[in-house]
Amino acid sequence: MQRMIAALMVSVWIEARRSGLPQLLVVLWLLALGAAELAAALVPTASHETRLLAFAACARPLTAFVLAVFVVGSLRREADDRVQPWLLACDRPRHHYLAGRALGAAGLVLGSAVALALLLLPFAPVGQVLLWSSGLACELLLVVLLAQAVALAISSPAAALAAVTLTYLLARMLDALRLLTRTPLLEGTGDWLGLVTAGLDLLAWVLPALARFAPGAWLLAPASPADALGYLLPQTAVSGLLLWALMQVDFARRSW
Repeated sequence: MQRMIAALMVSVWIEARRSGLPQLLVVLWLLALGAAELAAALVPTASHETRLLAFAACARPLTAFVLAVFVVGSLRREADDRVQPWLLACDRPRHHYLAGRALGAAGLVLGSAVALALLLLPFAPVGQVLLWSSGLACELLLVVLLAQAVALAISSPAAALAAVTLTYLLARMLDALRLLTRTPLLEGTGDWLGLVTAGLDLLAWVLPALARFAPGAWLLAPASPADALGYLLPQTAVSGLLLWALMQVDFARRSW
């Protein structure tokens, strides 16, 4: 591995530790666990199932949002401090910079998924926890790659974070929105429905359906690992390569 890539990977982890990212994630997970316990107390007849579903529903978006904030903030700070142009002026290919930053963020994703798996082991079988955490790792990997691509393209941190958040929410709700537009209750409401349906179908070719990546139901009932990973891994690979290509094209056209 090139020294620049390795150095950038380590710098991402050092910055995450110094910024208190691990502590923040742990606090948020404990709050999500507390909310799950409260939800379980309100549904005594299915407290265990409610606890797992509530925790998964809270932990997934919170972890994705915090990692996206870190990636966007880190890249924009590096650019504002003129560190990014200095690194790109070195006698190294530009994709080494992208790879180092992406691999560093992927390490944070892996650490988050492992930590959540350890937190869930007392509440669910090992196989189900491993499957759910694998799906979560794929989801978080796409989120950090998206955050890196957007932060490199948009100079405003607020605008970049808003773009990442909106894209993530749309990817999470894409299946539900497509199903909603096909409900018989909306028939005869006008031509706009056909346009919306066609637009959502077009987005489905570009955006991954993140709702299928780590559903809370995987913590309740055994899912087929072959079927689940057979969808997750190709979808993650295709979407990840697409984001990588977008970053490469954007970086190749720039001059500092």
